[in-house]
Amino acid sequence: MHKTVEIHIKRRPSPDAPQHWEEFEISYRPNLNVISCLMEIRKNPVTKSGKQTTPPSWDMNSLEQVCGICTMVINGRVRQS
Repeated sequence: MHKTVEIHIKRRPSPDAPQHWEEFEISYRPNLNVISCLMEIRKNPVTKSGKQTTPPSWDMNSLEQVCGICTMVINGRVRQS
């Protein structure tokens, strides 16, 4: 059976636009983390329902989770990606 990971991203096309959720599904692989998921979505920004969308953007620097720039809300908790 093919394992997948479902990612929900809260989007806003402009600062004054209302927020909405987009759902993505990517193939599971060992050692997958949030940044890896976002990078996969950025390569092919198509929602779970097949709609083409804009690639996600986020801040990252060291990829070592020490500087805090990659902090975001993950599963309702503030965490480093």
